[in-house]
Formats: sequence, C-alpha cells, structure tokens
Amino acid sequence: MANHVYFNIYVEGITEEQFNESVKHEEVERTYWNTDEKYTINEFVELERQPFMQHLNPEFDEDDYLKDSYDWYCTNVGAKWCHVEDAEDCWMRGHSAWRQPNEMVLNLVQFLARKYDCEINAEMTYEDEFRNFVGKTYYGSGKYDNEWEALEGDWEEITGDDLVDMFKEEYPNIDTDDEDFDWWEDNEEYQINPQEQLDYMLEKWWESV
Repeated sequence: MANHVYFNIYVEGITEEQFNESVKHEEVERTYWNTDEKYTINEFVELERQPFMQHLNPEFDEDDYLKDSYDWYCTNVGAKWCHVEDAEDCWMRGHSAWRQPNEMVLNLVQFLARKYDCEINAEMTYEDEFRNFVGKTYYGSGKYDNEWEALEGDWEEITGDDLVDMFKEEYPNIDTDDEDFDWWEDNEEYQINPQEQLDYMLEKWWESV
C-alpha cells in the first residue's frame, strides 16, 4: 500500500471567484455508512476531467475510464494517483501516492496564467504520512514567445528526524530516546504535548521557508 502524501496548495494572482470558476465540481449522491439513507454532495471531479488538465488530451476507453491511467498520472500529475478533497477560494488540498503532485500544480498554474493572461504564483506544502519527507515548493509563471509557461521555483525539504532534532534542541531536558517516552504524553515541566509541539514546529518551519 502506498504512503499517503498530504498536500496544501495556495494560488495567487487571480480572484477567488476566478479560481472557483476554473475548477470543476459535480453534485453526486452518496449513502450514509451502515444505512440506506442518501445525501448529495458537491465533489471535485477527477483530475483527468478538470479543465486545467485537458491540454494533455486524456483518452478514455469504451467504459469511460482513463486509458493508461498509471502512466498518465505519473507523467502529468506527479503521482500514480491523487485525490483532491477540496478546491475553493484559491486553495486546494488532498493526498497522493508516494509523492506530492508537482506536475499537477505546474499544469494548474499554466492553465490559469493563459486563461486570465496574467502572472500566477503558487506554493505547495506537503507531508509524507510517516514524515519520511516534508517540504514546500514555490511555482510561478513567465511569458515566453508571447505564451505563458509555468515554472518550478525554490523548494525546501526536511525529514521527520530533522524535526525531532529541532525538538531536542529546544527541549534538551526531554529524553525522547528513553524507552518510556511517549510523544502523546503531556510534559509537565514544559507544559506541552510533545507530538502537538512537533506539529507546531513543522507549521513554523513551513512559514519560514
């Protein structure tokens, strides 16, 4: 089973209304768990059906499934599968398999820059579920031969071990190597929960890079 990589994307350069009209949702009917009761929800449609991915010419079989989906996603999205849970008001969040959806963001930036004929910038924070890696990448757009193109900018990446080292440096009296140490057990000396503090340190790191 693939590790989930959780990501958050923020887009700058257009209005929230312009962003919302550029991503596709559809109303679908779902059934509540363990009941027959149904409800409707407005869901983000699959990436291969999103407007910002249509220049890649996705092809569908007779049952309306994406052809060569594994290769198409790896090449054009950056992961063998990717699920966007929410996309609204210039924000997008979701999770993908093994790797963050770097190529998807580049396609989104290029589409928006060309659609609105303006400079688009974006940033993505991402986190492997076991913190084998966490990082942040910036994206931009530039006009070349009178056509907007997307560009990958600066990026920074660390690991969960790096975060633990930061924690040890800030809280030298907490022995995280002790066999009785529990990241989820509150520490009375510092009045913190170690795991929550580790999460907070990651948020601060994302803000600093």
